[in-house]
Amino acid sequence: MPSASSEQDYDLLLPGECDPRDFILIKARFPWELTKWTLLVGISLIAGFFSIASLFGRISLSRRGRFPPCSRPVVRREWRALTPDERTHFTDAVTCLSSVPSNRGLHGSLYDDFAFLHLHFGSRCLSLHSPQDHPLFSADYHVQHTPLLLFSLGTDMRWFYGRLLCVNSVALKDRYRIYWDWTMDWMDLHGSSIWNNATGFGGDGDPAGPIVVGEGRCVTDGPFSNLRPVRYNHTSLKHCLARGFRNEDAVGRPLNTWFGPESIGGLLRMPRYRDFEWDMENRLHNRMHRAVSGDFLSLTAAN
Repeated sequence: MPSASSEQDYDLLLPGECDPRDFILIKARFPWELTKWTLLVGISLIAGFFSIASLFGRISLSRRGRFPPCSRPVVRREWRALTPDERTHFTDAVTCLSSVPSNRGLHGSLYDDFAFLHLHFGSRCLSLHSPQDHPLFSADYHVQHTPLLLFSLGTDMRWFYGRLLCVNSVALKDRYRIYWDWTMDWMDLHGSSIWNNATGFGGDGDPAGPIVVGEGRCVTDGPFSNLRPVRYNHTSLKHCLARGFRNEDAVGRPLNTWFGPESIGGLLRMPRYRDFEWDMENRLHNRMHRAVSGDFLSLTAAN
């Protein structure tokens, strides 16, 4: 697997995604955005400081035998580890969001609010440091996800949480987070059980249908066949959920080999975090977007 220093895959940026090399231009053009990010990062650092202080306090209490063990730790489970009912409950939870009116006046649903947030923060190419270290593509950005999400969804959090109660899924009740292990499907990404129509996310777009968005066609089977997103990237466009499975990236290279055990192993052995972060985000992450295409090729990626 080539290292980040030997090849810069800027061609892998998603449509609407800013090139981190544009940092200087954006910094000059949007001084308020930089100020806002400075405040948000500052708040995150302060919160992080108190979190670390709290952690050391808990460790101290634990050593003294006064801190009880965690009784319900959050568990990450691979998709195939779920029962068929649990998988259905998970997709039902996402479908439920699409039945709740938008809290942002998007003429859509709460589902569209989350897509808009991903677009809003994902299209910001700002950094307090350098293009290589900007918060959107590094670990410190994840620290900001929760406060930014709550801040942007509005002040009436009782409304927000009240609507989320309709998402009465096993995923929330049993406190686990779901992921897809790409290495288990790298030889046939599109044949994965995650695309199953009955107990998965549904499959490819209808090959006989017209191109809708992102070189994808309408998904006509599975739990999201009736989903109607209201945006595609920065454009207001109500449309069917579209996918367009492909096996090659934008310059004709096979996609599947990037998700194999050898590739992932090489990524995990990288000595520098910056190289690891670049390869993870711009080679693996963005290539998976291209492998699915359609709505998934945009910053309003549907699922």
